[in-house]
Amino acid sequence: MAGNFLAPVVIVFPEAGGVYEADLSMSGSAESGGEIYTKKVPNDGVIDLSRVDSHGQWSLWVPPGKHTVVVGQKVNGQFHGYGDEFSFTVLPALPDVPTITSPHANASVGAYPTFYAKVHFNSGTTEVEVAVGLEGGDVKFAVGLTPWGTDGVWGGQLKESLDLGYYFVKARRTAGGIKSRWTEDVPFRVGMP
Repeated sequence: MAGNFLAPVVIVFPEAGGVYEADLSMSGSAESGGEIYTKKVPNDGVIDLSRVDSHGQWSLWVPPGKHTVVVGQKVNGQFHGYGDEFSFTVLPALPDVPTITSPHANASVGAYPTFYAKVHFNSGTTEVEVAVGLEGGDVKFAVGLTPWGTDGVWGGQLKESLDLGYYFVKARRTAGGIKSRWTEDVPFRVGMP
């Protein structure tokens, strides 16, 4: 610290009011060699401590949740107070998207097709579902898939027949109550050239 000048605490990431997917590191700059104190508002009694490196950089891992915090710094044993409240949200990580393994793109299938999807990192999976619709149209059917073996493959068959035509299928999974994104649409056809 040169003279009376003290580098201010600056939060570089995340942005105030931002919403982010998965856990993240809050980071910024401050006085080299100092310590950063971060506490929640309202105060829950927990204060997270980060050390400022020789380049004036600091970071702090932040779990999923809605956060309102204040950040202060301590330099050479002297605490310099907390700044303004800072709020942001960290969403839980989304589950991996399944891979549709059947039907293949542009495949011709029967009127009662069976759909298969492969799920990677299968732990915690509670549901895999597919949605089927007319090409260029809305979803017509939704089918919950069930595990087929122990290798992460899930399958299910439509209970109603599909008319001749061009269709799409897409899939998503649910793990821990959180739904993944849908896969890209996979086009297929029933009885069409």
